[in-house]
Amino acid sequence: MLLLHIAYSEEDAAARIQFAFGQSPHAGCLYVLEIHRKKSHPFCLAMGGKLRLYPLMKSPFRYLAAASFLFLAAPPVHAELPPLMEKPWLGYFVGLNDRKLQFGITSKGKAILLPLKRDGTPHSRSNPINVNFEILETAPDGKVVGKQVREETLASEQPASENPEVPVKITGKVTGDAAFELTVARERGGFSLSGKITDKGTLTNPLQFVVTLDFDPHKDGPRQGADDNKKDAIEKFEEKIKRDELRFETVASKRGKIEFMDTLNPATLYPDGFTRAELRTGGYGGVTFELEAVGKSKIVFEDKGEQEFWKGFSTRWSVNGDGDPAQAKLLVTAN
Repeated sequence: MLLLHIAYSEEDAAARIQFAFGQSPHAGCLYVLEIHRKKSHPFCLAMGGKLRLYPLMKSPFRYLAAASFLFLAAPPVHAELPPLMEKPWLGYFVGLNDRKLQFGITSKGKAILLPLKRDGTPHSRSNPINVNFEILETAPDGKVVGKQVREETLASEQPASENPEVPVKITGKVTGDAAFELTVARERGGFSLSGKITDKGTLTNPLQFVVTLDFDPHKDGPRQGADDNKKDAIEKFEEKIKRDELRFETVASKRGKIEFMDTLNPATLYPDGFTRAELRTGGYGGVTFELEAVGKSKIVFEDKGEQEFWKGFSTRWSVNGDGDPAQAKLLVTAN
C-alpha cells in the first residue's frame, strides 16, 4: 500500500510528494520528493525544474494546501508510450534527425515530418508534414472506412529514444480491436516505416495497414501585401511556385510529372499508384523529398477531388495483397 501526499506552496514555488512505504527497507519512514519549478511553468521539469529527496522531518517548507490519495497495489496502466524528456524531442517517444529532415512520433502516437534549414532548424514548425497510421476496412459494398488508432493501446518493449541504432517497434489497436505492429528505422538520408496487422479483432471484412503523408507546402496560398491587390498577389504566387513539381514512377514503370499549377485529381488519373516519387517545392525551403515503396508495396494518391495541386495532396502507402510485410517498407529521404 502506498500513501501519496501532495502539497503545494506558492511562497516556496515548490511542490512535494511524500511517500510512506509499508513494505520496504525504509518501512515506516516518510520521505519528501520536491519538484522545484519556474514560476511561469508549474511542475514542468523540462523548463528548468529540479528534484530532491529528503526525510520529511527535515523539510524546511510551509504549505498552504495539501491533498492525500490512497492507492491500492495494482499493475501499472500505461495510457501512452513513454516520452523523451529533453528538447527538441520533449514529449516524443522516438525522434530521428538527419541533415535535411526531422521525424518523430509522440508518446500519443502522432507523427510529424519536418524539412530542415541549412543550420539544422525546422523550416516551419507551424506547417509540418503529418504522418498518419491506420487500418482501412473494406465493406462488401466497396466502401472503405478508416479505423483510428486507440492511444491507450500503444506500447513498445523499447525505451523512448533519439536516433535509435536499431529499428523501433510499436504495437497498438484500432477501433474494432484489430491489432497492428509499426516499425520505424533510421535509413541513410532519412527513415523508413513498415507495418502489419497482427490480429483482426472483431472485424470480419478485408483489412489493410496504411501510412499516409499529408503534403501542403503552400497552405497559406497567395499572400497579399499592403501594396498588392488580389491580382498582383496571385501573379506573385504563381511566379513563386512555377518550378514546383512532383515527379514519379508508376507501378507500370511509366514516368509522370505533376506541376503545382496543374488542376487535376491525381487519384483518378493514376489509380494504380506509383513506387517512387520526388517532390521539389520552395514551400519546404528548397528541400527535396523522395518517397520509395520498397518490396511488394505501392503508394497511391488520396482522393481529394479535382483542384489545384498547390492546395495540397496526400499519399498513402500499403503492402500489396501478395506482398510480404516483413520485406516491404516506405522509405522517406531528403536532400
